Amino acid sequence: NAAELERITTDQEASDVPDAGLALNAVLIRALETYRDSFEVLTEAYQTGDQSTAGEGWALREEAQGYWGEAGLLLQNLEAECSQAPPGGGNRVADLQTAEAGGGPNPPVRLTVVITNGENFLGGACIATGSPRSPYSACDGSPQDLDGRSGRIAMALMIRGDLVITETSPPLGHALSTQPVPVNLGEEDVEVTIRHDD
Repeated sequence: NAAELERITTDQEASDVPDAGLALNAVLIRALETYRDSFEVLTEAYQTGDQSTAGEGWALREEAQGYWGEAGLLLQNLEAECSQAPPGGGNRVADLQTAEAGGGPNPPVRLTVVITNGENFLGGACIATGSPRSPYSACDGSPQDLDGRSGRIAMALMIRGDLVITETSPPLGHALSTQPVPVNLGEEDVEVTIRHDD
């Protein structure tokens, strides 16, 4: 969450974090906080039936998605900065991908997560997966979501192996799923389901 992300950055020496990394961290905190505010407003509107405040919630969601777009540009800057050859040569990004993939660079694999109650797709959720060194996350309908349909979140992942998918924000009107979903990424695209029975 935003508080944990801020704590991690605060605990690190400023000299240990590239400028692009600090800027990216700040934008991600704003995005998470704005998504949280949007979820709270929309949930209250749903529970009370007062749709007069729903517009504010959707406006906050659009603002948060704008932060995600800004974060994408900052991430490109950070990757370019980390791609500079470290002492002794090499490429930090390529070396990381090679180490985690267990070989040469791999093409991305599409991971699709379906959020459903067994009958309908449930929109508005956020998910996270990856590894500590290569985290991936996306919210339904965000720029990181490669699937334009509500209730389906798709990401292109460079890493391989056994991963765990967690729901970091629930679909609108539902409780957060606390059941992690294991998945094994190989060379084929994968689709998994997070089911809500509440």
